[in-house]
Amino acid sequence: MDVSDENVVDRLAQEWQGKYELIDIIVNCAGVSGPFGAVWEVPAEQVNWTLDTNLKGTVNIARGFIPLMLRNKSKPQYFITVSSHLGLVTEAHLFSYQMAKHGIVAFTEVLEKDLHRIDASIQSAVFFPFFVKSNLAHSDRHLTHKQQDLYVALESEAFLKAIQRETEQGMEAVEAANVLFDGLEAGAFYIFTDRQTKQEFKVRVEHIFERSFPK
Repeated sequence: MDVSDENVVDRLAQEWQGKYELIDIIVNCAGVSGPFGAVWEVPAEQVNWTLDTNLKGTVNIARGFIPLMLRNKSKPQYFITVSSHLGLVTEAHLFSYQMAKHGIVAFTEVLEKDLHRIDASIQSAVFFPFFVKSNLAHSDRHLTHKQQDLYVALESEAFLKAIQRETEQGMEAVEAANVLFDGLEAGAFYIFTDRQTKQEFKVRVEHIFERSFPK
């Protein structure tokens, strides 16, 4: 399913509405790594593809399904977005992915304020997985229908290989899911799988307050 296409998402929401009465939980986990390279090098088309899938896709799911969830005012429901370790900190080589994941954090915070304003029975949360076993670092398979290769600059190849290695050796998906549900049960809004994300984010915030350059 192409979550970047609002018409596809709207049709799915309509189909769901015709088959089921309630939605207990939605987890927005569709995502691609995007191109690897400097800001001025990567193809604009692949930047748009990354933002459309990772960020616009999350918005489309919210616009399509939250109106259905709002009809149920008696049972708690959950709308979960998946950001990333790189949704709070930054690295070179992967700017479009990080733009999207930082945007998801802001989106979910605003969504929570909107839901709170109308006293909705929907609990939102944003999930920050560190490295979880997945095919994220092999997103080039999604570009095959466009007859092009994922852009990887020569100086970014080592970074891509490191990402591939870490995702191959990362946390099992079931373990990450358990962390997520434990966080929801505890009533958390920001849910982390690893302390390192919080530690690196704290350093970033210190740099911001000190008005120093990113490192």
